[in-house]
Amino acid sequence: MDKKKLGLNALIVLAVLIVILFAYSVLSFFNDKTGSSFPKIKSENPIIGKKSNEVVIIQYGDFQCPYCRELADIFRNLNDEYEGEIAIVWKDFPLHQIHDQSLNAAKAARCAQKQDKFWQMHDLLFQNQKKLTDDLYVPLASGLDLDTDEFIQCVNNNETLALIQKDIEEGTSLGVQGTPHFFVNNYEITELIEEEELKDIIDSLL
Repeated sequence: MDKKKLGLNALIVLAVLIVILFAYSVLSFFNDKTGSSFPKIKSENPIIGKKSNEVVIIQYGDFQCPYCRELADIFRNLNDEYEGEIAIVWKDFPLHQIHDQSLNAAKAARCAQKQDKFWQMHDLLFQNQKKLTDDLYVPLASGLDLDTDEFIQCVNNNETLALIQKDIEEGTSLGVQGTPHFFVNNYEITELIEEEELKDIIDSLL
């Protein structure tokens, strides 16, 4: 083998080692959660993809959180790029003490879910984040061709509030205190990170 081939092989080995070390450093930056400290995917949790997919992202979100809005765009891009390989799960964590419409927005999304339109409402709520008021949700529901009478009944139903409260209680038990807060498989991320960083994490897990 001549010197050029040896040099090329050495560069390839070095590049592979750099990628492995970078992936390890990215993952080791985040908390590794296992067992009972990891959120459970329940039948009522909205999901894109399948929970059996190799990479599962579970987000505790608030529709008035500006960082969650940015993440929504990132997750949409990731779903397009890794379709069939990743799943994205939503859990409610409205910070209603500081975001006055976060709880009502969560109710609106859950009531859209009752009519199989959660993710459409999810997107509309983030698109209208700065305009959220009690008067907005029914027009949004109407725009999605939902049965508005059923929607209003659902919003006022204590069962809808209880559904959201279950997510809040689970998140609190896992140490969630604010948003954004999400998990990529067993790794816990408590801040907004760049799309490329998330792609590096996903690539290292696939």
